[in-house]
Amino acid sequence: MPENIAAKGGKQEGQLLQTLHDYAEEIGNLGTWTWNMETNKAVYSDNMFRLFGMEPGEVEPSFDTIPKFVHPDDRQRLLAGAGQLKENQQPILIGYRIIRKDNEVRYLTNKLKLVRNSNHERVIIGVTQDVTEAKLEEYASLSLKEQTVQQTNDKYQELISSIDEGFGVAEVILDDKSNGVDMRWLLLNPQFERLTGLSRELLLSGKTVREAAPNIEDKWYDKYGDVVRRNQPMRFEEYSPTFDKWYDVYVFPTDAPELKHVGILFQDITERKRREQQQEYLLKISDALGSVSSPVVIEEIVTNTAMNHFKADRCYYCEVDGDSAIIRRDAARAGLSPVVGTYPLNSFVTFKNVVDEGQPFIVDNVYTSGMVDEHLRTLCIPFQIISFIAVPVVKSGTVVGILCLVQSTPRDWMQSEIALAVETAQRTWAAVENANAERALRQNEQKYRTLFDSIDEGYCIIQMIYDDDGKAVDWLYLQVNRAFELNNGLHDAEGKTIVEMAPDIEGKWMEIYDKVAKTGEPLRFEESSDALNRIFSLYAFRIGEEHERKVAVIFTDITERKKTDEALRENEKQLRMLLRQRDEFIGVASHELKTPVTVMKAYAEIVQERLEKLGGTEDGKLLARLNKQIDRLTALINDLLDTTKISEGQLPLNPEPIDLNELLQERIEEIRRMASHKFNLKKRSLPGINADRERIGQVITNLLSNAIKYSPADATVTIISEANCNTVTVSICDEGYGIPEEALDRIFERFFRVSNNAMDTFPGMGLGLYITAQIIQKHNGSISVSSKQGEGSVFTFTLPINTDLT
Repeated sequence: MPENIAAKGGKQEGQLLQTLHDYAEEIGNLGTWTWNMETNKAVYSDNMFRLFGMEPGEVEPSFDTIPKFVHPDDRQRLLAGAGQLKENQQPILIGYRIIRKDNEVRYLTNKLKLVRNSNHERVIIGVTQDVTEAKLEEYASLSLKEQTVQQTNDKYQELISSIDEGFGVAEVILDDKSNGVDMRWLLLNPQFERLTGLSRELLLSGKTVREAAPNIEDKWYDKYGDVVRRNQPMRFEEYSPTFDKWYDVYVFPTDAPELKHVGILFQDITERKRREQQQEYLLKISDALGSVSSPVVIEEIVTNTAMNHFKADRCYYCEVDGDSAIIRRDAARAGLSPVVGTYPLNSFVTFKNVVDEGQPFIVDNVYTSGMVDEHLRTLCIPFQIISFIAVPVVKSGTVVGILCLVQSTPRDWMQSEIALAVETAQRTWAAVENANAERALRQNEQKYRTLFDSIDEGYCIIQMIYDDDGKAVDWLYLQVNRAFELNNGLHDAEGKTIVEMAPDIEGKWMEIYDKVAKTGEPLRFEESSDALNRIFSLYAFRIGEEHERKVAVIFTDITERKKTDEALRENEKQLRMLLRQRDEFIGVASHELKTPVTVMKAYAEIVQERLEKLGGTEDGKLLARLNKQIDRLTALINDLLDTTKISEGQLPLNPEPIDLNELLQERIEEIRRMASHKFNLKKRSLPGINADRERIGQVITNLLSNAIKYSPADATVTIISEANCNTVTVSICDEGYGIPEEALDRIFERFFRVSNNAMDTFPGMGLGLYITAQIIQKHNGSISVSSKQGEGSVFTFTLPINTDLT
C-alpha cells in the first residue's frame, strides 16, 4: 500500500487496510503509485509492477519507469497529461498502451490527482487499471469504418498542424450562376498565417473573406468555384498582386457537394518562380541573340527584352569609349523622348566616380537622392529618368559598357533586380564582344577562304603521325583547298592519311615535313614522287605550336613544266649547235669568198681600164656596174665576217683619239657622191673621244645608208652632233617611211628585217643595224631609235668621252 496520506491508524487496523487494498487491486486489476514532485521519489504497489509484466521490486520505481513501457505513439500524450496536472488541481484520466517485457501489448488507464502530504509537498497519486479486455470488447463493437474514421481524423488533425504548407477548409459561396464570389474559412492551420500574413483569428471569426480581406483578387474565388461546380480537384500556380507572391495551390472537395466545402493546400513558391522567370528571361535573351551577329541588333534585343521583364519604362546600353558614353539603341515606352547619342562622362562627376569603381549606381528618386549631382539631375528630368539602375561592365580594370534600366516614377529597386541587371549587363557585353569578334573572324575567314580556294596552287594543312619511337611514319590531312586534288591527284583527302591514300609514298617526305614541324624553319624546295608520279614545287611551314606537329604546304604540280623545260633545254642545245654550225659556215664561207671576190674585183677593174683606153665606152659602163655589184658583195661578205666575229666575241677594236665631227663630215661626203639626197650637218663643238675610227665610221656609214635607202630621193637627211657632260651624241634623222611601232624593239636584232610592203623592195640581210649596235656597245655606248610611220626615223647613238677599250 502506498504511503498513507489521508490518515494514520493503529497497527492492527493498518494491517487490515493493507489486506483490503491488496485484495481490491487484485480483483480490480489495479496498481497504485505515488510520485513526490519535490523529492522525485516514487512508490509502486506490488500489483503495479505486475501490470507492467515485472516482479515486485524488479526495478527502482521512478517517474521515468512508466514512460519506458508506453507505446511510442501514446508516450507524448501521457507526458502531456502529466504536465497538465502540474498546473491543475483537478484529477485527470489518461489512456495509453504499453508494451510489456514479453512484447505483449496491454491497454491501461491512469487516474491521476495532485495532493499535498503532511509536509505540504506536492505529490501525484495514481491508480492504474489494465482495461485490455474491455478495450478489446469496445473495438470489437465498433465497425471498421468507425475505427478508420477515428484514426484518420486523429491523423488529419496532427497532419495539418505539422506540415509546412498552408492548409485550410473553406465554404465557397456561389452566385445564382454557380460562380465563386466569396468564401468563409472553417479551418486553418498555423502555417496559413505565416504564408499569407492574414490573421487566422479574423478569418475564423465567421466573417467572409471579402469582409475580412477585401483586396483578395476575384480569380481565387473563380477557381474555388470551379472545384465546387465540377466536384473535381484542381492544381495550379498563381500570382497574387495583393501579397506580391506566387503560390502553388491544390484545391479539392472535402464533403458532400451540397456543403460546398473545399480543402486548400498551398505553398509559397515566389523565390522559385522568380528564379524560373529570371532563368527564362536569361534564356530568352540567349536564344534571341543566338543567331544575331550585329552589335547594334544585340543591344536592341537586350534593351527591349530587359525593359519588358523588369517592367521598366526605358532601357539602354552605353558603349564606353574613353570619357564618352555612346547610346546606339534606346528601348522606351510610348511618349518618352529618345536618349540615343553621345554623352561625356566627365560632365557627371558623381556618376563617373561610381561607375569607375565598377559598382552599380542605384537611384530610387533623382529628386531626393544625394548621389545625383545637379548637372546629372538636370539631364535626367527632361527625359523622365526619375529612378534608375546603371550597371557598369568592367574588363581588365576598364569600364567598357553601362546597362541602364529607367523608371519614370520613383522605384525601390530590389536586390534580386539589381543582381539580374548585373547579369544582363555582363551577357550584353559578352554578346557584343562575341559579335564583334565573330564579325572580324568572318571577315578574316572570308578573305582566307577566298584566297584559299582561288589560288591555283594546292594547299593543305597536315598533322604528323609518329610511332612509339618518335619516328614520323605518316601524316593526316586536316584541310585541303579546291586546287589540292588537281595538283596531286588525291581525292577526298580531308580526314585521311597519306599512307592510306598512297601506301608507297616515299620516306623522304616524312623526313622533310618532320623537320619543318620540329624546327619551325620554313622550307622551299622541288621534289619528285614516284608514288604520285609527279614533280612538285613546294613551300612548307609550321603552323601552331611545336607540340601540335602541324605543317602547311603550298605546292604546284610542275611535272609538265619540268618536261617542257627539259625539252627546251634539249632544243636550246640543238639550237646552239646549229647556230654554231651556221656561224662556222658563214665564217668559213665569208673567208673563202673574200679572196676570189677580191681577185674578181681586181680583174674587173683592169678590164674596165683597158676597155676605156681602147674606146669601149659601153663595155666600160657594163664593167662599172659589175664593179658596183662586186662592192656590194664585198660589203655583204664583210658584214657576215663581222657577224661571225661578234658572235664569237672576237670583234677587234683599235682605239685612238678621233675628232667625231671630222669623221661625220668625211663619211657624209663619201655617201653624198652616191646619193641624190640633201645632207644637213648640225655640229656643235665636240671634245675628242677614244674610239676605233674605222668601226665608228662603219656605224656612221650604216646609219647614213639606211637613211637614204628608206627615204625619197629628194629628201633631206639631218645629222646632229652634241656634247653632254661625259658623252657625245649623234642623231641621224631621215624623212623616210618610218618603222612600225611593233618592230622598234627588235630593230637591232641579227637578221631582223621590217615586214612592210614598201620596204620589201629594198635589198638587205638585216645585219647592218645589228653590227652597228654591237660596235656601239663594244665602245660602252648606247643606241636607240624613235620613229613614226610616214614621218621618218631618228637613230641616236651616244659614246663616252673617256673610256678604256682595252
